[in-house]
Amino acid sequence: MKDGIKIIGGKYKGRVILVPETRLRPTISMVKEAVFDIIGDKISGSSVLDLFAGSGNYGIEALSRGAYLADFVDSNKKACRVIRQNLLNINEKGNVFSLDFRNFLRRWDFQYDYIFASPPYFLGFEDEILRYIYQYNRLKKGGTLFFQIYKKVDPDLSKFNILDCRRYGITKLYLLEIKL
Repeated sequence: MKDGIKIIGGKYKGRVILVPETRLRPTISMVKEAVFDIIGDKISGSSVLDLFAGSGNYGIEALSRGAYLADFVDSNKKACRVIRQNLLNINEKGNVFSLDFRNFLRRWDFQYDYIFASPPYFLGFEDEILRYIYQYNRLKKGGTLFFQIYKKVDPDLSKFNILDCRRYGITKLYLLEIKL
């Protein structure tokens, strides 16, 4: 295991999330803090999808702050085992799917209040992720997609309204909602 990441708010504030020994790029605390400052109290009672979950950082933070449901998706089996362990460590439940994001978004028929998508940099999944979220209607009306990507990538956002866009080092964070 790599050094853990701290939960920054809610009932599990200060607890450590384990990080799997993979090549994943954990979300830096500054970005996670900004995301949850933006959401604020609206996270309470919401449903969240942590796509490319890695350690489950976003979904676990959401559960800590009162989300009623968190689904975690990562194609890496080691990462999924660590997410399950992290959930066990805080005595929370969540659905953990060891699936490619395409299979999950195509098959799992559910709409979320918040989707956190932080795909690996340099693999070119950005447009495909947006297309699948839109095509399979995975974001509720009024829901927000937090899309964390490499700063030099310009995805096709034609089906989304840009609520905000911020830069943190090499990371660009979009806040998106589906155009009606």
